[in-house]
Amino acid sequence: MNEIRNELDSLVEFNNIGIVIPRHVAFHRLFESHGDPLIAALIECLSDENAEVRHFAVGLLGAAGDQAEPAVPALAERLADSEHNVVVMAMLALKQLAQFAQLAIPEIKRVLADTSDSHLRIVAAATLGKIDPTNPHSIPVLVAALDDPESINRAAACEFLGERKHSAAMNTMKLFSDSDFVVRFAASKAYSKWTGDWLHAVAVCVAMLKDDNATNRAMATACLLSIRHYVGDHLDLLTMAMADCSWQARLDIEKVLAELRRQSSDCTVQGIGGRRTALQLRRFGMSDFESDTEDYHTDDFDSAGLHKRQDH
Repeated sequence: MNEIRNELDSLVEFNNIGIVIPRHVAFHRLFESHGDPLIAALIECLSDENAEVRHFAVGLLGAAGDQAEPAVPALAERLADSEHNVVVMAMLALKQLAQFAQLAIPEIKRVLADTSDSHLRIVAAATLGKIDPTNPHSIPVLVAALDDPESINRAAACEFLGERKHSAAMNTMKLFSDSDFVVRFAASKAYSKWTGDWLHAVAVCVAMLKDDNATNRAMATACLLSIRHYVGDHLDLLTMAMADCSWQARLDIEKVLAELRRQSSDCTVQGIGGRRTALQLRRFGMSDFESDTEDYHTDDFDSAGLHKRQDH
């Protein structure tokens, strides 16, 4: 237990200096070292006095898949945690467990009934819908959140509606012209998941890639690479975009095109969170790692602000 607790401290330390190790990678490495006792140790860490340790323990259990089923009662208890990030992460961990998290439904419904925190209600609605797809309360909460005044909540609602691949995702079309790029992207992605047509999602990213602001272009690059498996039929949009953009934007678009053509497995190593070097990763015993594939609700989008995580 002490050894695993110390390794969580190391993860916290890396995170605090900007070295973000994907949870699925960290869990895999720790499980290789400790085997089945890892789950019990992580459950024990859920009650640690250090909120950052609790946060990482919850996140690692979320990456454990079905192996984390014994942690469901302890994860349900974390839904009453004093730290918002821990509550959100616990909810997402239960969401990952889907039907294996049935025991947590009463606590999730308690959060859903609390109207004081709109963001938590959205995450709770998504989690409840994943655990019990027949529940009638999940989709209405997500659809209503599309009109939320906070962009982070509108984007999260879009993201979760897209995950459900429910006809309600068509409601996200009204946010195609939202003032916030992340909302526009999340809305177009939800629509694309339902229809199978990814043209609009690609076009939203390409338009932002022409922006004069380098930060906006970096966000657009990350978003486009997150859906790279669906971009192949629309590379012409990127080529045409280079005809009327600044030279800085052109350089960025050329880099994105090269990355997409390579279909590299490590295209998110340099993302919004900054550069993670091989040297830094080796400090945790990792010389390389795979990026998450399609969605931001991977380690980083839930991700990148959609779920108000402050650890990235």
